Amino acid sequence: MIYRVFYSGTYILLLAAFLGLTYASNVTNYRFQIQRNTRVSHGATIVSATTPDDVTLLVCAAQCGPDSQCNMFEYSERRLSCTLYSDRIFDSTFERSPSNDSHLGFRINFENITDGEWTLVFLAQQKINYSVYDAWSNTGLSHDNPFSLGFDFDCVRLAYEPGKCNQHFRSHLLDEWYNIHVGKVRYSLRKGGTEVAFIEFDGLGSGPDDWFDQTRLLNSTWGTSLMSMDYMGVQGYFSPPHTARRFNAYGSMHLNCTDQWLYATVVDQSSDSCSGEWGFPAGFDFPIFLFSPYSGPAGPFVPNYYGTYPQFGLEFRGKVWCLWLFKGCERERDGLTFFTMSRFSCETRY
Repeated sequence: MIYRVFYSGTYILLLAAFLGLTYASNVTNYRFQIQRNTRVSHGATIVSATTPDDVTLLVCAAQCGPDSQCNMFEYSERRLSCTLYSDRIFDSTFERSPSNDSHLGFRINFENITDGEWTLVFLAQQKINYSVYDAWSNTGLSHDNPFSLGFDFDCVRLAYEPGKCNQHFRSHLLDEWYNIHVGKVRYSLRKGGTEVAFIEFDGLGSGPDDWFDQTRLLNSTWGTSLMSMDYMGVQGYFSPPHTARRFNAYGSMHLNCTDQWLYATVVDQSSDSCSGEWGFPAGFDFPIFLFSPYSGPAGPFVPNYYGTYPQFGLEFRGKVWCLWLFKGCERERDGLTFFTMSRFSCETRY
């Protein structure tokens, strides 16, 4: 095995050439993004740990490269150690912390972000003052296929880390929705790596802007039959300049602000017609992801004068919002074969 190494200080590219008897070569690239002065604090799964006398950052990367179980490595200058982990940069299984002498390397040889059979196609960050809907509907915007060396992979971390990312992630697969035969869509909310709420939709024959529809509802945290809603959909309720509530599972907006109710919504601009009643400061940072933590809908923040719906409070805000696609299980409908596809997931650590 022969390694050719390209190292820029932030990225390592290893080319491992396996020479055949006919002198033809099959070359495999191993690409790593390096995060300096960072270590694993806990939660990662160790593949192996060694302390060879001649270990360096590049040697550690060379150990990880051909190991199919290794997706991340940690090199310690002080201990002269190399630890290989199976966790990927976007997994929520581990946490990081600052370090004076350790550096992390993440494998980035992939075209899509996957979690088992699910493929990530959209992930939004809270309070970065960039519209979720604008990024979602920006046809042609793509951060993958493949990922560039300069892409900030903190923007696809499934465990929220404050201040690490200032953009929403959008996959090229959104623009290929009609070609990949979406079967199911799962709108999911998570806290600390655990799902706390979801809505599942039938995606057969859907498009990227009409899968979020009450007539497509299959199941949810709140049951299989949600209350009738005036505004359920991707576009939601948009009334500039006062209100932009997107990806909306929302009841009547014609009631007083103190009497409105919802299952989930994205507040997608820095003003809202109910911001005063809800306790949002003027010019608040957006987007804000809201959901009901109860067995049914809930009302926002302030006492409900009619006492009909419980109040969910400020702590039930999401931090990250994302959509997954599931591919692999074929289904038939009207004589055509479709692939059951999709999971819509949100990381919501408060």
